[in-house]
Amino acid sequence: MTGEERLKIRIARFLDLEAMMALERECFADPWPRSAFERELESAAPSLIATIDDRLVGFLCRMGGPKGMHVTNIAVQLEFRRKGIASRLLSNFLALMASEDCEWVYLDVRPSNSPALRLRESRRRKLGEAGEREQLRRRPAARRGIRP
Repeated sequence: MTGEERLKIRIARFLDLEAMMALERECFADPWPRSAFERELESAAPSLIATIDDRLVGFLCRMGGPKGMHVTNIAVQLEFRRKGIASRLLSNFLALMASEDCEWVYLDVRPSNSPALRLRESRRRKLGEAGEREQLRRRPAARRGIRP
């Protein structure tokens, strides 16, 4: 069985919190605090995680309301990058949003983040344009992650 066949996408649970935080620290120079992940897991718009053989290898965080969503964070473990995991997370997220009659989805991307720019471009028809936000441009570039 290949890694792609073993890849599972599901809604994150509090049980996943420590693994999500560890991946966040591995991927980003400016990791979110524990409280941010706790809010994500408590929200009505929960995060998605990707697992291979029950090992967390990626996640997607989101926020928003009934009309629209904003993808706030995508991370994939270094050894599993370039294998379509971020793409699968985003595809599952977009399918979920379509099933909930979501009207718009934003994925903001730092101009310096080439992998995230390619991911957003590949889904351009399904994603809205939030534009470059000044706050995002001021934050330091992600170390190795795909942070929208």
